[in-house]
Amino acid sequence: MKQSVIDHIQSCVVCQAYNTSQQKRLGFLHPVPPPVGPNQLIGIDFCGPFPTTPNDNKYVLCLTDYFTKSVTAIPLPVCSAQVTAEAIFKDYICRYGAPKSIISDQGTSFKNQLMFALSQLLGYNHILCTPYHPQSNGQVERCYGTFVGQIAK
Repeated sequence: MKQSVIDHIQSCVVCQAYNTSQQKRLGFLHPVPPPVGPNQLIGIDFCGPFPTTPNDNKYVLCLTDYFTKSVTAIPLPVCSAQVTAEAIFKDYICRYGAPKSIISDQGTSFKNQLMFALSQLLGYNHILCTPYHPQSNGQVERCYGTFVGQIAK
């Protein structure tokens, strides 16, 4: 009985004309162009919390170059905006130079005034991924699959 009602509603032209979709329309995709050289596009994300180390570190900030696939892992005690910006500057930008673009999720440690000011000062483009969609920053997420397994051992 239920299936026959569903079939009737789906085949009825008048019913279809007056039924409106309750789903939110999907937005347009904004693909990120692939990098053409090293240090063009860097993906960043936090991993953790892990058990506290002797240096009081609980988190790992992972930076992945999308062209060379090289990974820089920075242990940090907290994942605050100030600590994140300082670690990116001291441990990555001072060593390799400012990238052309950085892609990250919309976590509070990345989406803040301090990171915006850093991007303006150093001249890189900060791209924010779609919330709750880790595939947008897939290279960094893939790094965690290997990385977490190594730390757990």
